Amino acid sequence: MGPLEVEHNGKDLTPRAAKQRKVLAVLLLQGNRPVKISELIRELWDDEPPASAVNTLQTYVLRIRRMLDAAAADGTRPSGKNVLLTAPVGYQFRLGHGQLDLHDFERLSEAGIEAMQHDQFHIAAMQFRAALERSRGPALADVQTGPLLSVHVARLAEQVLRVRELRIEANLRLGRHAMLISELTGLVAEHPTHERFHGQLMVALYTAGRRAEALDLFRRLRSSMVRELGLEPAEWLTRLQHAILTGESGPLNPVATPAYQAASSW
Repeated sequence: MGPLEVEHNGKDLTPRAAKQRKVLAVLLLQGNRPVKISELIRELWDDEPPASAVNTLQTYVLRIRRMLDAAAADGTRPSGKNVLLTAPVGYQFRLGHGQLDLHDFERLSEAGIEAMQHDQFHIAAMQFRAALERSRGPALADVQTGPLLSVHVARLAEQVLRVRELRIEANLRLGRHAMLISELTGLVAEHPTHERFHGQLMVALYTAGRRAEALDLFRRLRSSMVRELGLEPAEWLTRLQHAILTGESGPLNPVATPAYQAASSW
């Protein structure tokens, strides 16, 4: 959930060599699951591996194990060979729960989703905020990603975006519309065809007494979607626009189906 960092007792143990960092990143994201040698080689060299690819990969693994041995020198951690295992077809990194900030992010996100499902929006907002605090920027921003890591990075980016949607949704349910307008304005500028952010901003603007701006936002979204995607806005968003247009009173739900139901699994 950010740059690759390996820390033990306040000491930075992160590898500096680019390909070694890449190997470590793959093994960590696939934690407790074996990664084939062929997958690691493709991640490192794509479709043009050198003749020495297997031996070079073994060298990277050895260096990672030595890094883990350094962390185990005080007796508080298992040795490198007991953490980075040799599997029948490759290698497997043994991870305990909570050893990755990704684990904390997922645990807090799931707690927030559960709170949403029980209409405990205050608890949900706190859990989602805590989850997002684990994200220190784009995942593996300092690692040169290949075909395997690129998929993981895209998935993590989508998870962070989903949790941000949910945190905003929880705060809308708590009536915190005015405080969300600035953030949502930035988000719709960054994601010009993202329907949920637009719907959330429409609700926030309308509830704050800015009905004309909410309707204009819908018009601009529809124009962007038709022009760039050849699509009309989703039915729930059209219903929301109609409710604002007719001046519907009372709280407006920005989605017909609550966002937390769509995010109930990773």
